[in-house]
Amino acid sequence: MTVVFAPTARDAERFRFTLATDITPVASVTELEDTLAANAEENLVVVSPDIDWRVVLDVAERYRVARPDVGFIVLRRRMDVASLTQAIRAGVREVVDTDDAAALVEACRRSQEVSSRLVKSTQAARSPHLRGRLITVFSPKGGTGKTMLATNLAVALAKQQFRTCLIDLDLQFGDVAIALRLEPTRTTADALGLRDAIDEHALTSLLLPYRTNLSVLPGPTRPADAEFITADLVTTLLDGLLAMHDVVIVDTPPAFNDTVLRALDMSDVHLLITTPDLASLKSVRVALDTLNALGYPASKRQVILNRDESNIGLTQGDIRDILHMPITARIPAHRDVVLALNHGTTVVESNPRSPVSRSITRIANDLSTILGTPAGAAEAIPVTEVTVG
Repeated sequence: MTVVFAPTARDAERFRFTLATDITPVASVTELEDTLAANAEENLVVVSPDIDWRVVLDVAERYRVARPDVGFIVLRRRMDVASLTQAIRAGVREVVDTDDAAALVEACRRSQEVSSRLVKSTQAARSPHLRGRLITVFSPKGGTGKTMLATNLAVALAKQQFRTCLIDLDLQFGDVAIALRLEPTRTTADALGLRDAIDEHALTSLLLPYRTNLSVLPGPTRPADAEFITADLVTTLLDGLLAMHDVVIVDTPPAFNDTVLRALDMSDVHLLITTPDLASLKSVRVALDTLNALGYPASKRQVILNRDESNIGLTQGDIRDILHMPITARIPAHRDVVLALNHGTTVVESNPRSPVSRSITRIANDLSTILGTPAGAAEAIPVTEVTVG
């Protein structure tokens, strides 16, 4: 059953046919409160476009705290960006164009899925494992394959039933959305408008779904927005994402800036990636010295050799001598990487038997000993969109 908040019962009745379900019409805030109080399992409220916007925001914000499992789907005849931001901040799940019946049905379906997963997430949060693990993929040199490793590793861990989130902290020139062929309708820049209201619901509204158990938070679409995303905001985002997922993977720019250092501070694992050329290897050597100087424990550190080939003029001993530490894993050079990228997917998905896929799967298997058991081997909380036709 769905609660329909409309000025009159007659206004509410038109939703019965559209939603193809029984409805409970309510015409005032008091009726809505009484109905939800009497029906603890009710988790969906559809709000008519004729309800005052200030009333909508007030009610949604109160229930966001009191009953986060209740989803508010709001219909509006027109909507501007400022109002959409208000809606997200207040806890509205989705805003839908009044005349788009199909969008309303889909929004309601997604909202009920979110409610179901929120209940499960709340139950899981009561278990001893309250925080996911954070893995930061880093290289001081561009072009080594950070994004390739981050995206493929995220997919590999999601396949192992870990609730996984991939966040792009290359805030000016991040490629995660491009690599996965995602339309970045929401990015880290949208968190700026939420200010102190970044809770689980707000984070859920920012994430983009990619595959089962895997969601993505892309970097800003405008490089200029990067300067407004502070290390403190990154801390807030990562803390929230870690509370919702088994593992969060961070893709980074080739620089030790404030946001990267904050991610490294919070990380359980540092994956440094290099290619088998002197310039890249020496850059990673400098990065390792920097990590030592900053006091990061070597036990967190793993070095991945990407595009590994024979006959390159460097032996395994040469590479170890340059880095002053052994290589943890090797990913072979293979055309499958470029083929997958050009198709907007990952090698792990497009060709699981590829030597590259097998190498990354082995890395994921090794990391799973650190990550522990996936929480319930359940799907990640589905991500909903705030849209208006």
